[in-house]
Amino acid sequence: MFINSVATPLQEKNRTFTSLDVYPTILASIGVQIEGERLGLGTNLFSGEKTLTEEHKFNFVNEELAKNSNFYNSNILRDDYLYLLEQTEETNQES
Repeated sequence: MFINSVATPLQEKNRTFTSLDVYPTILASIGVQIEGERLGLGTNLFSGEKTLTEEHKFNFVNEELAKNSNFYNSNILRDDYLYLLEQTEETNQES
């Protein structure tokens, strides 16, 4: 719920959305103009644009987000990724 928002929703009910859509929606609620009504993977819920889950259904979006990315792991997480791998291996050995 957005109280005292400067934005007015084009469709007030029955939107399918995820937490990804909260970021652009909060910004829009305080008056930020968002080109294309999307930031990252999220959609401004005040706009008439469809969210990812409205376009592709929740299960598909969930499956895509769950996929492993070697590029992301190697170039963005870097040392954190190696630490997470070590922790996972230790947990698996203890089980």
